[in-house]
Amino acid sequence: MEGCALAKKLLVCLIFALGGLGELWTLTRAPVAKEPLWVPDEILSNLRTGDLVFRLGDVTDSRIIATATNFKYSHVGMIVRERPLLVVHAVTDEGERDGVAAVSMREFLAHARDFGAVRMKFLNKEQKARLAASLLKRVGEGFTLRPRGETNLYCTTLLEQEISKITEFSPQYFKLSLAVLGGEYLAPKAFWHYGGVEILYER
Repeated sequence: MEGCALAKKLLVCLIFALGGLGELWTLTRAPVAKEPLWVPDEILSNLRTGDLVFRLGDVTDSRIIATATNFKYSHVGMIVRERPLLVVHAVTDEGERDGVAAVSMREFLAHARDFGAVRMKFLNKEQKARLAASLLKRVGEGFTLRPRGETNLYCTTLLEQEISKITEFSPQYFKLSLAVLGGEYLAPKAFWHYGGVEILYER
């Protein structure tokens, strides 16, 4: 869900919602990650195709998203290959990446301040393989941040769209009713707390 368009809107929203610049100053002072976040090898080696990987990004808008959604992570992707680990996710303004991208786990962690992973127990191995293949086919599509009911494509809606093709899937959206940003949006939190999900790792 990380993205400059959302960040700019949420930045204005938070100034008013939080009643001043004090909290905003705290958000923007968060340190930027310099090296890929360290995650134990035993955790990474246990990840399988279909597992969801979460991060708190290393840019200011990531902290804003986490604060606005009351959750420790701002972004989510999915493991589509195990050796080596390959993640498909939808991002914007991340170096040369803009849209749906397939990246190494090292690159995914290079933009992380925090990391978590879950396993979708409501999908079997064959379904996860199909999901991975369908996500790979979408690599190169553009990032579009719009509310529910409009054409959109960001990290969580990419996953929602493809999972829904395989099984019934209804993650909970959150509503924003602010002057500069209104409508319902899907946050990583909805996947972390979804029924039938097993938490594999949480920092």
